[in-house]
Amino acid sequence: MYHFPTKDALVRGVLAHVAALWESRLLQLLGKPLESASAEERVAAYVAFAAETVHDPADVAVCFNAHYRADLAAVWEERLRPWVALDEDLGAERRGRLEAARLAADGYWYAIASGVLAPAASDRAATLAAIGSLLLDDSRHRD
Repeated sequence: MYHFPTKDALVRGVLAHVAALWESRLLQLLGKPLESASAEERVAAYVAFAAETVHDPADVAVCFNAHYRADLAAVWEERLRPWVALDEDLGAERRGRLEAARLAADGYWYAIASGVLAPAASDRAATLAAIGSLLLDDSRHRD
């Protein structure tokens, strides 16, 4: 509390710090500037982050605490929205696949971090491969 005037400021500071760490790791996984990445590359980095980063219950608490406060939710929106934002011109099928990959990654990290209905370690590779298949371009999904 020495560095923060109030408990509320401390909570916002912790959240901003965690969000910055997440964003830094996402950039590392992307391997290039965010502005030069395609939608698939951005979502693939997000999926890799969710799958490869060791998340714990503290991540769940920090992330989901934002549900109750708009100012905290705004921090997540600002830091993570650029990674998962999908332009309308991508087309419905492509947007749907990328959104499904992102949502699957969210569910994966939440299950691992919370321990609630966590997938078996033996299924990890197959689960991540299934999520990854959603990142393939349209031509690879046609029969």
